[in-house]
Amino acid sequence: MKPILPDYVKPYAKTDVFTEETVPNKLINEHNTKANVWGKLHVLEGALDYVVPASEAQSKQFEYTISEGEHIIIEPQLTHFVRMTGRVRFFVEFHK
Repeated sequence: MKPILPDYVKPYAKTDVFTEETVPNKLINEHNTKANVWGKLHVLEGALDYVVPASEAQSKQFEYTISEGEHIIIEPQLTHFVRMTGRVRFFVEFHK
């Protein structure tokens, strides 16, 4: 089940708009958000894969394809990365 952004958090920052050519290495490698910080990944054009790798807490890897006009919520401190699958434009909005 995809997570839902809690009502009590508010946006406070966002990244630049990235493409498959400008995405920072940090986003395509495993990383996480800080405690109490939620992410909202918005895909403006194209599509990409959002991946939550298997860990001690969860036995299997989860992958979601996020397409143009869609978004996904990134939970605090959850290890994840994005995979480019073709042409894409996207950004991440941070909430706390």
